[in-house]
Amino acid sequence: MVTDRTTTSLFEEAYWLDAVAPGRWSAVEVARDGVVIGRLPYAIVRRYGQSAIAKPWYTTWLGPWVRPSGGKPTTELSHQHQILGELIAGLPKTITSTISCAPEQTNMMAFHWAGWRLGMAYTHRLP
Repeated sequence: MVTDRTTTSLFEEAYWLDAVAPGRWSAVEVARDGVVIGRLPYAIVRRYGQSAIAKPWYTTWLGPWVRPSGGKPTTELSHQHQILGELIAGLPKTITSTISCAPEQTNMMAFHWAGWRLGMAYTHRLP
């Protein structure tokens, strides 16, 4: 089933970002045949007098979304790497960039290959 949804959480929705980072957020999108297959919203903050990418206040995470390809696991992984690479390349150049991803985001190799330093944090979800 294909959906038009390009977000996985409230924190990636335009109305949320308008409320917590008015005029300071944007999103990189990758589309094929007019269909968005990858999206990475981000917010610009000021650090040390320069621009940086970081999540806005009250925002638990703000990371990439990639539409599943529906292929075999190896094909899906390759698809993710390609789309994530394109999203990363579309980000503006800043002094520093910090992207906190939702727990569902398990593939971060494209960030590593692009020279990002990766860290891990844990979270708990209550049913």
